[in-house]
Amino acid sequence: KAYAVEGKGADLGGYVHEWGGGVASLAPLLAYVRAKQGRAITVIAPGHAANFTRTLRGHGAVINQGYLGMIKILNPDQLFAKIKRHARALGVDDFVLEKQGDRYFMGSRASVFTTDSDAEVVRLAFGPQKPREIHPFDPATLATLERVLPIPMWIWGWDSV
Repeated sequence: KAYAVEGKGADLGGYVHEWGGGVASLAPLLAYVRAKQGRAITVIAPGHAANFTRTLRGHGAVINQGYLGMIKILNPDQLFAKIKRHARALGVDDFVLEKQGDRYFMGSRASVFTTDSDAEVVRLAFGPQKPREIHPFDPATLATLERVLPIPMWIWGWDSV
């Protein structure tokens, strides 16, 4: 019903960096791993795994709002096309996300935010923070961005970075 991978690679001893299954099955499995290890373990989970995080917190887990590092957008046109498809699937038909020269534009046709910061775009797109925690957007832009971003995606590969 659940699986958890702990300690894959020299740098990930004590870390559960891959897992799957329902929360009700994962919680006792993680308790077993912790008991078997005889030490605290760290579970790497995406920001949108809210029920999972809430359950672990209920078992005394410490939550560290960390950041996934070393992301560089190499092909903004392809990435932004995928994010715009995601926005349309959510019913946001006027979502703006594009790069022109060294500037990024995001929001809706009625209200656009502009930045030249690659790092800010990565943080908005991938989280784990919500847009309101990253920048003081005007209300219209914030409403659009928070409906779409961060995208509900988790990038595996911590052991290969």
